[in-house]
Amino acid sequence: MHAHIMRMTNESEQGSIERMLREKEEGSIGIGAMIVFIALILVAAVASTIIIKTAEELQQRAEKTADDTKGEISGKVSIVDALVNEVTGSDVTSILLIAQLAAGADEVTSDQITYFITCSDGTNVAIDTNDIDSASGALLDDTALSATALEAGVSFKVPLTLTNCGSEVGEKIQILLVVEGGGETEAELEVTSLTIGKSLV
Repeated sequence: MHAHIMRMTNESEQGSIERMLREKEEGSIGIGAMIVFIALILVAAVASTIIIKTAEELQQRAEKTADDTKGEISGKVSIVDALVNEVTGSDVTSILLIAQLAAGADEVTSDQITYFITCSDGTNVAIDTNDIDSASGALLDDTALSATALEAGVSFKVPLTLTNCGSEVGEKIQILLVVEGGGETEAELEVTSLTIGKSLV
């Protein structure tokens, strides 16, 4: 009987030990799962932060590109014609430029439009520049431009004096029209004749 009691005690202790080991194992698994869960949350938080930051940067770039593109389109001058206006000796010394704001352009005041004429003698580059108001620009009905609001399709004329870029027959003149905060228009003019009124375009 004593041996039977001892066996029961041993079995009971063994059962307790097995139960304790099983509980420890289950606890270890639970802690490991919790560590993995927390790590996944941290990884997700970092990933979402990176995604949000990238999305914001892309949005800002897209907005800037859209604004720049809108400015390029909504403020651009189209050259209608360029004529020989004055001749000194064998050089064209003034061009009469006829232009208008491109279709779809927003209203622009005339003092925001500047021209740059560049030429080269093979060694040096020369520039003639002015805004169209200061260059005695006018509407086609001869109304002088003075910070005049110009709309798309309204033509104007500007005598461009070639102080530094007087050009002979056969020479080319580079002209650039710039709208402040808007677009740019570039054209190459070629002197084919010294006849007043002859087109250079």
